[in-house]
Amino acid sequence: MLSEFMTETTSMVGQQWAATALREASANPTVLANLQLVPQAISPAVGFSMFNLRPFYPYQTIPAVTIGLICKLMHITDSKEEEVC
Repeated sequence: MLSEFMTETTSMVGQQWAATALREASANPTVLANLQLVPQAISPAVGFSMFNLRPFYPYQTIPAVTIGLICKLMHITDSKEEEVC
């Protein structure tokens, strides 16, 4: 869903930018000459970046969760109300 949004937005901006550039080029011969020399100027160079902001992968969290569960089990099975961990 997010990648569809990014693709659609990039496409829409590109179409609007190309229409504006061609409108300007039709009214100004200098702009038309520049667009013929540098056709990549029609592309607005709009894009998105996706970053994984999750701090840990499951492999790094397994030991902490395991130790926490062991401490919890020891606390539950301990008949006294002493804290083990």
